[in-house]
Amino acid sequence: MKRIILFLSAATALLVLLPTTAHAHAALARANPSPGATLDVPPAALSLEFTERLDPAFSRVQLIDATGTVIAATETVRPEAPSTLALALPTLDRGSYTALGRVRSAEDGHVTEGTVPFGAFLISSSEFLGISNGSIIPILGPIISSLWMAALGVFVLIRRASPSAQVSALVSR
Repeated sequence: MKRIILFLSAATALLVLLPTTAHAHAALARANPSPGATLDVPPAALSLEFTERLDPAFSRVQLIDATGTVIAATETVRPEAPSTLALALPTLDRGSYTALGRVRSAEDGHVTEGTVPFGAFLISSSEFLGISNGSIIPILGPIISSLWMAALGVFVLIRRASPSAQVSALVSR
């Protein structure tokens, strides 16, 4: 029995410690505009750079607006940049946009899909909250106070409900 346990332990250790081959997908390395960006000036082009060369016959990107309308689309990978999808954009109006990409790695054949949302002529969340220097500290005080008060209220309600629950449990016996 001890030999079997020793053998199984050694086999498990070997499986864990031996190097294995990692099979990666073409992951998004960089995007211009970056995901979640709020832009004062809309971009003239969209660029998605991946970690591996792309299969030109399968890889594509399209830009849609907030209503789901396709604004621009491409199905080509340029030979001079085999790991990048580029898309020339028309003049964009104010609004939210999402780049939808679907690529296949030329190296391992795996398919990757993803989105890159961004906004044109939109205010940032800092501006919406009235934070001028980018610091969120001024609004944390009221938020934390509100959370503590809510927690205290729940605690009081639970404590008040507890004795009546105990009395009703005693009466039902």
